[in-house]
Formats: sequence, structure tokens, C-alpha cells
Amino acid sequence: MAAKDMSKLVFIPVAKVRTYLAELKQNGVSSELDDGTVYCRRMVREEEIRQSRVDAGRKGGQAKPKQNGSKHQAPSRKSDEAKAWQMAEVEVEAAKVYSCYPRKQQRRRALVAIAKAHERGHGWEELIRKTRLFAAAVDGWEKADRKFIPYPASWFNADGFDDDPDTWDRSDDADNPHKPLPPYRKSGEDE
Repeated sequence: MAAKDMSKLVFIPVAKVRTYLAELKQNGVSSELDDGTVYCRRMVREEEIRQSRVDAGRKGGQAKPKQNGSKHQAPSRKSDEAKAWQMAEVEVEAAKVYSCYPRKQQRRRALVAIAKAHERGHGWEELIRKTRLFAAAVDGWEKADRKFIPYPASWFNADGFDDDPDTWDRSDDADNPHKPLPPYRKSGEDE
């Protein structure tokens, strides 16, 4: 591309374009072909690297494991499949527990929290049983109290299923800290 064409592209006078090109060439930033084409060697070098990576990717492109007696080996396909099946099984079981929980929000976080609770040693049946007990207790709550149902991820992360089930029951109004107070009346007012 000639200096005249470059000046049209960048909207500066031709003389300034020639000055800038000379400065780039003097500082070793650009090079020029025999036909006058100006180019940046770095861009050419990076394009060659990119192209070699594309070619390697077409051929498989994965680094081969070391063969020089190294103890580390690439994971086998069987172990990867076994892990995938195990993860799928955990997700299915966690979804069963989640389906019992009375508040259906942030499902992905809840499934992770349930899986972690299982990893901490709580069996799937235990989690389902205690979650159903909590859901049954929540069914007895007044509608106004249902906004206090914890998000499932919070409840499972805090091992809320290990709490005393009596704390879940809000039917006893005398001991209910969440029961709203009666309206304020000034002394001497008729009830």
C-alpha cells in the first residue's frame, strides 16, 4: 500500500505518513518488501505460530505423556468414564433430595451443597428422610412465615438437616419467635 493510500485511510497528510513510516523503519519496527509493501515482522511471526498451532490441532494436537520411566500416566478412558458415571449418579441422587425440599431456588448451588453433604458422610436415604421431615414441618407454617424458608444451598451447607426437628415446628405460638406481635394499642383504648 502506498503512502498516498495510507493517508486516505487514516485521514492525515501524505507527508506525515511518510515521516511515520520512516520512523518505524529506522527503529526496526517495520520492514519493506521489494515492491514497497510495508509490514510488521512481529505480526508475520505471530501468524506463523498461529498457523503451526492450527496444523497441530488438526493432527490431534495433544501432548503425549512422558515415556522415560515417569510414574505419571495419562488418565485412561475407562477411569474418565467411571468418573462421569459416578458424577451422574451423584447428580441424580442429589436431585432426588432437592425435589423433597420445600423451596425450589438456585438449583445448581443446591445440588452442589447436597453432594457435599453426602461427601461429609450423610447417606442419601438420611438426607431424603430429613428433608421430607423439614418439608412436612414447613407445610404447617403460616403463609407469612414461609418467606423464612432458607435457600436449599444454605440449609444443606449449614447441615440444617441435623437440627432438632422440634425447631422446625412453628405451630406452638407461645414459643414461636417468628410470630408477629399484636398491633400496638395505647393504654386505655378499647379492644
